[in-house]
Amino acid sequence: MAVLEDIASLSDPMAGAVDVLKQHAGKGSSSESDWHEVATAGKTLADTLQTEELRSAVGEKGVLEACGALLRQLISLREEQPTATEDVENSLLRAQTELVRVVGNLCFDHDENRQRTLDAGIPLAVARLLAIVLDCDGSEPARAPATPPQRLSLDEIKFVRAATGAFLNSSLKFDPMRRELARKEVLRPLLALLDFRQDPSRRVQPLYRVGEWSTSGSEERRDVASTAVRWAANVLEDVMSEDKQTFPAVGVDILASSVLDLHHRDDASLREIEPEELEDWIDTDIELLTISASLLEGVVLESEEAKVELAFSSEDASSSASPKSLLERLLDFIESAKTPSYWLEGSDDPARIEKAFSAIKASVVRAVVEAPNSDEVMKRLWTETRVENEAEGRAESRSWLVERLVKWLHVADVNSGREDLLICAAHMLASLGRKDEYTLSLVRDYRIAEPLADIVRDRVGGAIGKTGRAGETTQILFGVVSLLRHLAIPVANREVLGNTGVTPALAQLLRAELDVVQPLQLAVIGLLKHLSYPSVQNVLELFGFETEVQAPLAPTQQAMPAPVDLVVGIAERVDDLRLRSESARVLVNAVRTLFGPTTHSSTTTAHEDAVGTAQKRLSRTDVVGIVAELVRNSSQHPMLVNEGMVALALLASQNLSTASLALDSLLASPAPRGQPIADDAGFGQLSLDLVPSNKNKAGPAPATDVIVGLFARADSSSIPPEMLSNAANLLLTLCPAASNDSALSRRLGGPLRRALQDADADKSQLWSAAVERVLAELAVA
Repeated sequence: MAVLEDIASLSDPMAGAVDVLKQHAGKGSSSESDWHEVATAGKTLADTLQTEELRSAVGEKGVLEACGALLRQLISLREEQPTATEDVENSLLRAQTELVRVVGNLCFDHDENRQRTLDAGIPLAVARLLAIVLDCDGSEPARAPATPPQRLSLDEIKFVRAATGAFLNSSLKFDPMRRELARKEVLRPLLALLDFRQDPSRRVQPLYRVGEWSTSGSEERRDVASTAVRWAANVLEDVMSEDKQTFPAVGVDILASSVLDLHHRDDASLREIEPEELEDWIDTDIELLTISASLLEGVVLESEEAKVELAFSSEDASSSASPKSLLERLLDFIESAKTPSYWLEGSDDPARIEKAFSAIKASVVRAVVEAPNSDEVMKRLWTETRVENEAEGRAESRSWLVERLVKWLHVADVNSGREDLLICAAHMLASLGRKDEYTLSLVRDYRIAEPLADIVRDRVGGAIGKTGRAGETTQILFGVVSLLRHLAIPVANREVLGNTGVTPALAQLLRAELDVVQPLQLAVIGLLKHLSYPSVQNVLELFGFETEVQAPLAPTQQAMPAPVDLVVGIAERVDDLRLRSESARVLVNAVRTLFGPTTHSSTTTAHEDAVGTAQKRLSRTDVVGIVAELVRNSSQHPMLVNEGMVALALLASQNLSTASLALDSLLASPAPRGQPIADDAGFGQLSLDLVPSNKNKAGPAPATDVIVGLFARADSSSIPPEMLSNAANLLLTLCPAASNDSALSRRLGGPLRRALQDADADKSQLWSAAVERVLAELAVA
């Protein structure tokens, strides 16, 4: 960077201006004429700092230090003499405006001057003066609340513009300054510029409101004010992009007010404005609302305090007898707000405008949905939104919030075009249902199972066939399926959800063409996993049987695969380990339900044939292999290993053929992902003598190694004795299929014998006898 070495390199006016500022900073200025000189010198410098070389030269001459000192003198004068004559006030205002312009221009693309500005304490001084002008310094109102807020003069607005411009220039891509501007002393006046709350105690009118350009008024004032507000929004967006912990809670109300104020501009009429200028004004409005909405979303996402504020603040409520909370007004916005007509009329690209407004509303939706993800907010919303209603001749207390969200589920059918309501309702109900008692209430008291099932059935075709807006359809389905998965966590809800008949439609989302949206498929699998235990009827529907009491139990006559085949398909097809494991757990739960000890007692005569058919399907090579893979891939997750072992033991206990199939699958070395296994090389046909040892080969070990490895960790607190008992029981169940088999004996004998020798006698009581029987069966004792 070129640096001028002495002040003689500057023009005479600039050199003189530097001298004036430094002299007044040193001696202290008090008279009107002194501040007039400061303002004139400041303007001279601010107007001429057009090159990097000049900014470097002036910055090195101590001008920023002088500006900092002069700004602090101005603060003292304003605090000591809050009222002054008009001439003095004008001199002070002009001086502080020009000084701040000097700071802003010196910091333009100049990190050295930005650091000097920071070292001189200028950011806090500018913020203090800005707070004084905006009358938002935190003190009590000096006048009665009924007094109308004052309207800033054009010169005051120009100072505000200079201040926000200085903040913007000094912080851009300069982290030390960004951290300084994240202090509450700076955030408060910046937020005041975006504050459109109808607060009777506010002292200053908003400088610029969205859509104000479409009404009559001073063009210069509107231009300056809109720039000041836009720059304030830009600064807030930049400095709060990483750490939002310093963001004041009241900022939630302020950011929301920026969006909610849009309601009041729908009746605006266009003035005669050139098309290019018109587009610029619309873009300004969109930028302000986009920043406000996205900041609201980000702050609520990261701050517990912000979640509470959004959910329960009643600031800016109307003066009616029953004022609405901030949450209610945001829900009103989501439900009723439309793209402003004057935006659409003034733009030559209405589609772009509609898309921009949809993005603004989407940020508001995400903020609202996030609030109940705080446990405190969730609990309070369930208790504090309750109202008394008359139902069937008796008083009933119900949540108006839940009632409204459930209503949205009914209103937003596939032809309504109100996908935003569906997304908001589904995700927010999921956030509200993170505790069993609330989840049970949603299903029992608010009966949301059926409308959710209808939404899935109505939209599955669009997701598979990619008709309509496929991306939006999958987003809706993700929200609805995620909510259903939440609801299915309590066992008491599972049969109610299964009785909606949603399983066949859900399973279609597991088709290969939707592998690009695996989060949705993972949500579907998670729901099917819950539904598959312990309800026999739910499992039968998984296998393609109708389960209504009046309907005959026969496979559904639909031109689509049975749900279980789609579960098997995704488990065999995808590479994502979590999705494969969760798919296997669907099959594990189906095995537990259909082969468990209570299956026969809970099965009606009409169901028996269907249960038998489903049991045969679960005993096939593909299912057994998938469950064995769950065991093999879950060595770091003993709970999953245990689930797989229990399911395999239930299957193997049916007959020798299934036991042989289970043993072969457990001993098989897994084929690399992406390479299909030949049709004639199914797990059931693998010979034990052909199973290679993994000692000298890379890749996962056979599942038997994982099972035996549990015994080596017998003393670990993560391996309870009950799990080892299940492992021993599985091995014992497999023994008839491998009697006197040398390969299995070599693999199991040594580790099991060492486990018996090393085990604590008290801890091994549940499993040691079974292990001894395994060794005896294999003739290796």
